[in-house]
Amino acid sequence: MPENERTTFDVSTLNQLSARLIDHADSIVNRATHQLEVDLRLASAVCDRLAELRLQVTGIAGKCRDEDAAKELLEALRNSDG
Repeated sequence: MPENERTTFDVSTLNQLSARLIDHADSIVNRATHQLEVDLRLASAVCDRLAELRLQVTGIAGKCRDEDAAKELLEALRNSDG
């Protein structure tokens, strides 16, 4: 990926990445690469959890009565993109 290209960690991207990681892990048959399979499954779980957290934070910001806090939450999500 080019250095100046941004990576977006939105829910859809995270879910797609998680699915691809699981597919890659499932395709590993060489016992010597078992740790790679374990790492791919862990990375997939991290993507799933991050997607869930993004949804939860967005929902909390939408219900937040403190407008400044809501703006900070949403800005934090925007800033978490690479």
